[in-house]
Amino acid sequence: MNITHAKTTAITLAYTLCCLMFRVKQHVVIIGNNEDTAIGHLAHIRNEISENPDLKDVFEINGFDKEGATELIVRFNDGYRFRVIAKGAKQKVRGINWMNKRPDLVVIDDLEDDEAVMNKERRDSLRDWVLTAVLPGLSRISGQIRFVGTILHEDSMLMTTINSRAWVSKLYKAHKSYDNFSEMLWPDLWSESALREIRQVFIDTGNPEGYSQEYLNDPSDLQNPYFRDEDFIPMDEAEHRVPKTYYVGVDFALSDKTYSDFTVMCVGGYDNDGLLHIVDERSLRTADTKVIVDELFSIIGRWKPDTLILEGGIIEKAILPILQLEMRKRNKWVGIKTYTPVLDKTMRANAIQQRMRSGGVRWDFDAPWFEEHRHELRTFPRGKKKDKVDAIAWLGRGIDELVEAPSQADLNEEAYWQVYEDTFSDGHQDEITGY
Repeated sequence: MNITHAKTTAITLAYTLCCLMFRVKQHVVIIGNNEDTAIGHLAHIRNEISENPDLKDVFEINGFDKEGATELIVRFNDGYRFRVIAKGAKQKVRGINWMNKRPDLVVIDDLEDDEAVMNKERRDSLRDWVLTAVLPGLSRISGQIRFVGTILHEDSMLMTTINSRAWVSKLYKAHKSYDNFSEMLWPDLWSESALREIRQVFIDTGNPEGYSQEYLNDPSDLQNPYFRDEDFIPMDEAEHRVPKTYYVGVDFALSDKTYSDFTVMCVGGYDNDGLLHIVDERSLRTADTKVIVDELFSIIGRWKPDTLILEGGIIEKAILPILQLEMRKRNKWVGIKTYTPVLDKTMRANAIQQRMRSGGVRWDFDAPWFEEHRHELRTFPRGKKKDKVDAIAWLGRGIDELVEAPSQADLNEEAYWQVYEDTFSDGHQDEITGY
């Protein structure tokens, strides 16, 4: 659900109170993206118990045994008690115990925030904390988790649970899609006209994707995407045949830490009219440098690229010596161009974005890799994966500095000298007479 459709009221307050009042649950942990947020959720529960006389009378609540900012213990007239505590993301939850009982309900509400969710390391760290600290801390007999929030990223923890078969999930949208206002979620509260006015505010402030995220639970449903649909232009039959100089942008995933990432190699051919043709892509999920290098040489054999374009720094130091050694062993040589990595991936991809928007890039729409390639670019920067974006970003960066493609006359001359070399290379023919 989105921020205006009462998910916190329905789940974190009403559902939690229901479980506690009817004694279905006795030991509850409420988790927010920070401790202050969780304390606020706990305060709503405390206020409801303190200020709702009907609740106190019907369920015969005696009062608080403990009433703190981060902990409540409530006693009923018959002596039965329950406990609710508040925790922020990444706080210690392992080993929580009360009356020899582990928590039997964990309510996670808006665990992620807009800034942290854009950083892969922080997303992975938060996911690891939930899986290795929160889940094992539940009661093995009656433990349950309720996880609510707004999807901020396709690789967020919330999206991970929605896509996992291990979780029972439900995705809500205020209406069907950005331009389709059918299937209204709560028309009595939010009418179509009201939602259209809100959407217009997002549009007027240059943030239409913010509306998609907050009201449609779809951070990738962008109306102003980084890579636009109209910028993906197919190669025609003549463009498949036109002479090109080939380059390869490579994004390596070499460490165990990045095993979920792919090493991606994006092949582009630059023609004499200044058009870049994306003709091939290889994706490998492995940290085995031998497998990666073998795939690179497969590309070198297939496309005979002029230059490999890749990230400098640590990646360069890890892969460059291996590449150079293999070039000597195989007697196959290719230029290598490295660039200092820019942490901001949108800045890194700026060169290819501008080339695409000016109509300077073509794709092989019939290639088996194309649809997945386009999807990743279309959902950038909030998509789950960015490996393909990084590879084509390096390609775009390098192309801005590299040479023009040969003309047909250049290729004819090159072919002539290749035949000449092949003819006289065995040393038997005289270079003057040909005999």
